[in-house]
Formats: sequence, structure tokens, C-alpha cells
Amino acid sequence: MGKLQDISLDNSITLLFTNSGKAEMYVYDRIKECCSATRESVYEIGTKRDFMDMLELVNLQPFLAEKWIFILDYKKAVKSMCKTNKGVLHAETSCFLVKVYNYADYKEFKSLYPTCNDLYLARLNPRDISYIFNGYNLSQKVVDFISSSYGSDVDKVFDIKEALDNGEEINSNKDIVKLVGASGGSVSKLALQLLNEPPKLKGRDRVLKARLNAIVALCDTYNISTVRNYLLASVKDILDIKVLYLQGIIFKRISKLPEKYDEKRLSKYQYCINSITEEIPYARILRLYTTLMVSGVWKEKIDILTFLYSYYSDDNLREDK
Repeated sequence: MGKLQDISLDNSITLLFTNSGKAEMYVYDRIKECCSATRESVYEIGTKRDFMDMLELVNLQPFLAEKWIFILDYKKAVKSMCKTNKGVLHAETSCFLVKVYNYADYKEFKSLYPTCNDLYLARLNPRDISYIFNGYNLSQKVVDFISSSYGSDVDKVFDIKEALDNGEEINSNKDIVKLVGASGGSVSKLALQLLNEPPKLKGRDRVLKARLNAIVALCDTYNISTVRNYLLASVKDILDIKVLYLQGIIFKRISKLPEKYDEKRLSKYQYCINSITEEIPYARILRLYTTLMVSGVWKEKIDILTFLYSYYSDDNLREDK
């Protein structure tokens, strides 16, 4: 997987998949900056005719830029031309931004041009988020919070960057939530922790303490009842994915879902699809969901503790078997 920090003149081909227009603009701006490009040295390639024009231009050195920039719309006509004119994308006079719209095309282009800087930005990983916010006056704690909470909300990550560019001051996690709204990223991470293999009796107290501390830490950013509601929603998402897998509707990719499912919402769990489908038993997900349902509204720390003791009780754990 490629890196945002590897966008440079040395990497002439950047492969991009993203559902975020803001992420796409960020990548484009970085390439344009590297190439010292003007508007006159940037061309969009969407048809066979466009591609033929590009074949002529790559033989020339741009007058007002380091390199030409060609933005390839990787669909039917351009796909065919990329396959039959492979050498052209290695031209030293040019940089190429290749936009794909599904995972199959991403894999196909990557197999054709294995040395490309392949950016799969359906989700931003901590490495890329650290790079985006490098140079801003943000604490490591806040950057880590952005990574864990908003990695799947790509537009919100760039909303935060835009606010900083406009002079917004951000000093805490609560400032982030106030600025771009709440995200379920940290909560979904907690849900997956709760769905780990249940602890043995000897280690149960240690696990209970760790889970309690994790939930209380979230309550420093969101209120207690909100954490419970987000956790319930996240576990319901995981349950839906498990059901879709068991019904044979999805396998490795969360895509082409029946209309009643929110595909954009569920696709945020693509990064942990193997854990959900192959490692976590259906009974355990259902047990966590029903335990949260019957726990009622959380108002105090004791409500969280009551939920955890119920979830990790001997009678409940036997349901996994």
C-alpha cells in the first residue's frame, strides 16, 4: 500500500481510490506542488482521443512546469489504452494520477503497474494522518484521537485540516468533536475489543478493568449515554455484516448490499472484515448486542460496570460455546 508522503517527482504514477472529493483534491494538490505545475500543464484524460493527445505531449518537455500532469479516468476507453500503451506512463516528462472507482480496478491497475504509488484512501491509516497533520500545532494525543476516531471519516479528517489552515485552534479531543461532530471510530474499536475471545476466569478481573477504563476514557470526550448509544450502533453494524456474510451476500468486500443496508456506513468496517466474518462467532456478537440492549440508559459509572459484569458473566460466556 502506498503512502501520501511518497507523492513526489520520483513516483511518476499515483493510483488513487477514494470516495472523498477532499482526499482527491489533497492528492492532486500534492502532485501539482511537486511538479510546480500550472493550469496549462494539467490535462484530464477520459477518452481515447484524450489519450492519443497525451501520447503526443509526453514527448515534449512542459515549458512552465517540472512535469506534465495527466489525470486518467480509469474507465473503459482509458483502461484499454493503458493496457496497450504501458510504456507511456513511465515517461520522464510526466506525472500520472490514475483514478479508479472500485477495488477490482484498483487491483487490475496495480497488477499492470506494480511500481505505482497505490493510494487506497477509503480509510486513512495513522501513518497518513500523521503526515497530513505534520507541522501543525497539535499534540500527539489529539493526532492519535483523530486517527482512532475519524480514520474512516475521510472528509472529516480534511475538514479538521481545513479548519487549522483557517486559523482554528485545537487543543483537545473535545475541540475536535465540537468542530466536526462525533464519530464512532473509537467506539467501533472498543466494540471489537469486547468481541475478542472471552477471558479465562483467572484473567477476567484484569480484562474487566481494562474495558472499564477504555469506556470511561471515551466518556471524557462523549457523555456516558452517548457512548452506550454509539457502542450499540457499532455492534449492530458488525452484526449486520456477520449476517450478510452468513447469507453469502458478501465475502471479502463490503459492497453491492441490499437496499435496506447503508453500504457507506458498513464499508467503514472493511479494514476488519476478516475478523468479523472468520474469527468472531455470531453468538458472541448477538450476545453483546442483546446485553447492551437490556442494559438500558447509562447515567453513571456503575451502569457501565453492571453491563460489563453481565456481559462477562459465566452464564453469558457459555452461550459462545
